[in-house]
Amino acid sequence: MRLILFAFPLLAVLSGPVAAVVGGTPRTDSPMLVIVPPWLDAASVVDGAGGRLIGPVRAPLAVFATVADGAGHAATSDFVRRVRDEGAWWVTDGTALAAICGVG
Repeated sequence: MRLILFAFPLLAVLSGPVAAVVGGTPRTDSPMLVIVPPWLDAASVVDGAGGRLIGPVRAPLAVFATVADGAGHAATSDFVRRVRDEGAWWVTDGTALAAICGVG
């Protein structure tokens, strides 16, 4: 139990700089990184929000996704809202991380 109480604040402090480098405002023309809690299926969350998965490999808590229902800022904003409504913790621009992972 003590390890868990120590790990969460440490993870929060260390993930901030990573998020600043990798993340940003999601865009329609680029991959989005969708982070979900471990008790949800990421593919179901993205599918339920009207998106589609991209990339050959999924991480345990995150997937790359794109808007399936159209282009434009409104479509991206709607997708981000819907994916959060489906239970995602965080949705961000995944362009830099997708390039590192070979997804595009």
